[in-house]
Amino acid sequence: MPRYGGNTCDLQPQRFNDYRIDGINWDTTAPGNVGLDAPLKATKVGSVDHALFAGNNIGRIRAQAKEALKLMADKPFILAPNCAIPVSVTDEALQQFHDSIFEKGTKQ
Repeated sequence: MPRYGGNTCDLQPQRFNDYRIDGINWDTTAPGNVGLDAPLKATKVGSVDHALFAGNNIGRIRAQAKEALKLMADKPFILAPNCAIPVSVTDEALQQFHDSIFEKGTKQ
């Protein structure tokens, strides 16, 4: 059976609970949007503010990644940028995001 995912920057990703999707990505950091505690049936995907990648904000990228991994440690979850990353993302920002996953104590 094929697997399907969804992507919305909407503030109500739970409206997709009746869709046949296995994962959903939304902007968990935008003002007014629901966070990772949203009641979703699909696997949650995301949790790092995509705008941080455009600004090469390494410290905040790493902090949000670490916080999300800690919060979702015992739940189905895929760490990723929210919505989509900008085309202006730097190689350094992507490398630091990658490295934050493999730091001691964060990889399960």
